[in-house]
Amino acid sequence: EDGTSPLVSRWRSEPDMLQARSGLALAALNGFVYAIGGNDGTERLSSGERLDGRGGGGGGGGEDGTSPLVSRWRSEPDMLQARSGLALAALNGFVYAIGGNDGTERLSSGERLDGRGGGGGGG
Repeated sequence: EDGTSPLVSRWRSEPDMLQARSGLALAALNGFVYAIGGNDGTERLSSGERLDGRGGGGGGGGEDGTSPLVSRWRSEPDMLQARSGLALAALNGFVYAIGGNDGTERLSSGERLDGRGGGGGGG
């Protein structure tokens, strides 16, 4: 095909995260994509951010790949503990961060963030 069919899927650009990170975890909740933890090349990260996936995205619908509703990443509260290689899950309005590595040891602990707009915490 020539790529002009509306049924052809293709990758589109999205906004860059606020911080470069590898070994991060992702979860989707209530139309947002959460990118949490990871490693910035120097240290493990406790920070997180989220992208509003409801507003057209950075690769929108225009012919030039732009959109009037460009989403951007926004900071989320830091986790209680820095983690890379963690697991992330979203359930009942919360984002759960479990396990990973803090740079010294493997972690068995977990914590959660209230994805409904409240703060995080281990509760």
